[in-house]
Amino acid sequence: MDSADNFFLTIFLSAVVVGSLLYLWPSADLEGFSEAEDVRVQDSRLVFSTQCFVLDMYVSDSQAEDLDMALTRFETGLETERPLMPELTGDIMDASDVSLDRVEVHSIQNQSFRADILLTNGERIDARPSDAVLLAAESDSPVYLSNSLLRDEGENTCLDSARSV
Repeated sequence: MDSADNFFLTIFLSAVVVGSLLYLWPSADLEGFSEAEDVRVQDSRLVFSTQCFVLDMYVSDSQAEDLDMALTRFETGLETERPLMPELTGDIMDASDVSLDRVEVHSIQNQSFRADILLTNGERIDARPSDAVLLAAESDSPVYLSNSLLRDEGENTCLDSARSV
C-alpha cells in the first residue's frame, strides 16, 4: 500500500468516525430531553415510554379515540377516504414549505401538560400534547419529553437505579 492509499484510507476512516460521532452526539437544543421510544393509547391515557421512564397522561375519551386511530393508521399505513385533521394540517404545512421538526412535552402548568411543536422554519408553537402527538404521528416526527418532567411525574422502569436522566 503506497502513501496515497494510506492518505485516502485515513481520510475515509476519519470521515466515518466524525460522521458517527455527529449522529450519536445529542443536539445542544435537545439537552434536558429524552426521545419517546413508544407512544401508545391505553384506556383514556396517552402513554410515553423512554429508555427508563413511563409517563401517563390522561386525555378525554374522544382524544383517546382520535390518537388511537392516528397511531394505528400510521403504524399500518391505513388510508382514509377523506383527510382527517392531522392529515389536513400536514398538507397545509407541505403547501407552505414548512414541516414539523419535533414535539417537546416539557411541563405541567395549572394541572395540564404542556407541549411545543417545533417547525423546520424555527417557529415554536404552544400545543396540547395530544394534538402535538397527532401531528407528530402524521408526519413521522419524534416526540421528546423533558427529563425533569419524567423524573417528577413518570415511573422509573429501569431495573437498577444506575441509569438516570
